[in-house]
Amino acid sequence: MNRFKNILCVLGDNDDHLLDRAFALAEANKANLKVMDVVPKVQSSSLMPQEEAIYIDNQAAMLLSCKTRLEKQIARYQKRLSSYHRWHSRTR
Repeated sequence: MNRFKNILCVLGDNDDHLLDRAFALAEANKANLKVMDVVPKVQSSSLMPQEEAIYIDNQAAMLLSCKTRLEKQIARYQKRLSSYHRWHSRTR
């Protein structure tokens, strides 16, 4: 009997150990694993019109940085996942 069917792993800064644990749980339980990252919102005060563009650029840069970091973290598991799927499809 599998204990977990669906696992949601919410990451923040420096959470590599958390992703390792979530991946191990998903493997052991043959569960679905979804990974998401929490992106802090760039603080804004009452902005002047010329500052609004800087705020939008800063938020976009932060989103891109978090997306890139998350993709790098997940990439470590891609090889294991693809070999697991090859093995699993042969055993059916």
